[in-house]
Amino acid sequence: MSNDWKFLTPSKHFWRKQLFVMGSKVPVSDVLAAMQADRQTIEEATAFWNFPREAIVEILAYCEANKDLLAEEEAEELRLSNTWGVGECAYG
Repeated sequence: MSNDWKFLTPSKHFWRKQLFVMGSKVPVSDVLAAMQADRQTIEEATAFWNFPREAIVEILAYCEANKDLLAEEEAEELRLSNTWGVGECAYG
């Protein structure tokens, strides 16, 4: 991973390797997913997340350059949620 990112930083998350938006607990994949789901433009994402426009542009560049990592982490998140029973009703 590049150290040339101005708005992105590693996290101390126990299994995620993707970068997070500096000064937040937001992984880049959350921003990308929201932008895709809501069909947001860069300007709309800037307003929604309250991040600088340059940060959104950087997030998109990072996601494009790290598609494999993000796909691996998405698969791991699904595996963990199935293992932990996330989404299942505890009250039956």
